[in-house]
Amino acid sequence: MSILNVLSDVVLAAFEKSGRRKALAELNTMSDRTLEDLGISRALLSQGISSWPWKSNMEVANAAKTSKRSEIKAAIKELQALNDKELADIGISRGEIAHVVKHGRSRDAYQAA
Repeated sequence: MSILNVLSDVVLAAFEKSGRRKALAELNTMSDRTLEDLGISRALLSQGISSWPWKSNMEVANAAKTSKRSEIKAAIKELQALNDKELADIGISRGEIAHVVKHGRSRDAYQAA
């Protein structure tokens, strides 16, 4: 790694830390209601910039749900792109795709496949 890359990383980290300090100061001036609406945890704010991004557990859980939904949709789309023979090879019928992706296959299906 060249000295310029190291210097660049240090400068970017300093700017990022400065920005987080400014954001923290601004967020600390807001009411609890406003912070709640933004999905920001007052308790995490009180811990300083080390607790960034200060998102409440509910916000994190919602992000995880959204991520899981998009993964499920992608898996369904991928399986739907297979032809009937390829689906049969893995022991799934076209009508079972959504159910198998969301809930998995039963133990009986593993033994039969």
